[in-house]
Amino acid sequence: MSMLMPHDLDFSGILRPGDTVAIAQGGAEPIGLCEALVAQRERLQPLKVFLGLSLSGVFQPEHADTPKFESYGALGRVFDLA
Repeated sequence: MSMLMPHDLDFSGILRPGDTVAIAQGGAEPIGLCEALVAQRERLQPLKVFLGLSLSGVFQPEHADTPKFESYGALGRVFDLA
């Protein structure tokens, strides 16, 4: 039995243009999936990412070229995107 790792996941077969991805917060933030999403972001346009309290720092200002980030506040490391 082989295990699917986050970096092996192709989001282009799952997400459609205009979709919104909601990222879990704090200790539940799926860091591996977030890193894969950042790596594939240019192929997933247009896409929205909703962030709450992000502590990982995976999403950086240089990633704001695409997707469009949304949040209910500049909480934790989301402040860097604000």
